[in-house]
Parts: sequence; C-alpha cells; structure tokens
Amino acid sequence: DVRPPARRRVEAGITATTELDPPAIRADVAAFAARRVAEDLHAQLAARGLTCGRVVVTADVADPVTGASRTCERVWRTDDATGTPAARLTDRVRWQLTGWLTHGDPEPAPITRITLTADEIAPAGATQPALWGASAGEGLRAFRAAERVQALRGALGVLAPRRQGGRDPRSRIRFVPFGEEAPPERDPDLPWPGGLPAPAPAVVLVEPVPARVLDAAGDDVVVDVRLAMSGEPALVRSERGTTRVTDWAGPWPVVERWWRPDGGDRRVYLQVVTDDGAGLLLAQAGGAWRLEAHYD
Repeated sequence: DVRPPARRRVEAGITATTELDPPAIRADVAAFAARRVAEDLHAQLAARGLTCGRVVVTADVADPVTGASRTCERVWRTDDATGTPAARLTDRVRWQLTGWLTHGDPEPAPITRITLTADEIAPAGATQPALWGASAGEGLRAFRAAERVQALRGALGVLAPRRQGGRDPRSRIRFVPFGEEAPPERDPDLPWPGGLPAPAPAVVLVEPVPARVLDAAGDDVVVDVRLAMSGEPALVRSERGTTRVTDWAGPWPVVERWWRPDGGDRRVYLQVVTDDGAGLLLAQAGGAWRLEAHYD
C-alpha cells in the first residue's frame, strides 16, 4: 500500500535570550540572569504545549584584554520524558554559566548575552517513556549530582564514554562532558579494515600495564615484521603476577598513518586465556608488550 504523507508538523526551534549590561563577572549575577532566561523559555514551551529533547545553552563572552566577542555553546539532552521543569532548567543553565565563569576556555571572561534554544521539539506527553516504565527518580538524582559536580569542577570534571569508529578498543571510545550531545569524531558504523576482530573487551585499562609474554623456555615472545612469532605464548607476567596461558589467538597487526616519516603507529595484538579463567588483550609496540584490556 502507498504510505500516506505524515501530517506531523516540524516545530521550529524556540529561543529565549537576554542581554547583560554590564557583563556578568560573578556567579550570582549569572545565576539571576539564568533564572530569567530559563523561565522565559519554559513559559514559551508550556504556552504552546510542547516539550524539547535538547537544550542549546549559548553565552557570548567578551575577551577581558581585547574586548573581542566569542561564543561558548553546549548542547544538553533532557532526561525527563514529560519535559524539563523550569527549576531544573534554571539549575542546568546556572551551573553551566558558573562553570564557564570559573573554568573558561582558554580563560574565564565576562558574559554579555545568554541564549537558550529548545531543540527536538515535540508535543508535551508524546515522548515515548522507557521500556520498563517511568523512572522512580534514581536516574534524575544521579543526573543532578553529576551536573552539580560539573558546576564545581567544570564541564570536563565529569566525563561519559561515547562509541566512535576505530581499529582497536582504545580508539573506539571517546570521552565527552557528561550530558553533552557530542557527535562522534569517526562514524562507528563505517567499515574499519584491519581492525581488531570481535568480541570487544569488557574493560579497557585507563593506562596500559607493562607486561612480558614468555614461551615455554622462559624466553620473550617477539613478533617480527612478517608476523612470525619467536615462540608460542606460555606465560604472561606483569605487575599483577604471573599466569599460565591455556589458549591464545593472533597476532593481529594494526598499522595506521604509515605514510608519516616515522612510519606511523604500528602495533600487534594478541588475545590470551590464562589458567585463572581471565581473558587478556595484549599489544606489542616497539618490541615491548603491554596489557591493554580484559575480557569477561
């Protein structure tokens, strides 16, 4: 059957803005302005019976030395399917402005204008709730706690992982400020030839741990440029102790940016299972092994 045309009307973005004269250099002044502009945006949404999925917070700041104007912008996704209350929207904007005033990039600067834009607008109550029903409030309290920490430590004080494209587990994850709607730098759905095969490890270490891979004779296992191994892995030794290898797979080479004068980034990955039931992902670069991740 021919599908009839969709009659849903795409709503244009709703904006609320306010000028600060003189510019705000203190958090309490910014908080007062944040309340005014947030309540204005909420009133516009309520009057039209709408809710939004994202809020764009924009602040124009003046350089304290040159006086030139620049713009700071953050995109935050709302977490309440019934709409963001005025008080919560006020807190979100106030904490964001306080963070910019205390942890500005490259340095704090006076705020001359505040603009809020409601994005992904839909009729109020039309948003699909979670699969298992409405939240009991734990998620909202966790979001508010994380946002409060950001107000004290800056946007980079609380980070959340986001999936992106890459050839190894470490490059497939990008950390962005908590609550920010940031597009991936590399599309995770595109093919990545030469990438490490599935499954992906469950835990990727923040800092790789130096390790040694030994054969049955106690000699170091080395992988040459032709991917030939000097011996079969028998032991894995690191600061966490020595374990015996019961099974292994690989090696898998990863060569990136080979056109650079230094030869690019060349490494070899090895998956091993040890006698204590652990699955490990090891990488060799420059002749040295390191423990990169754990499998369930």
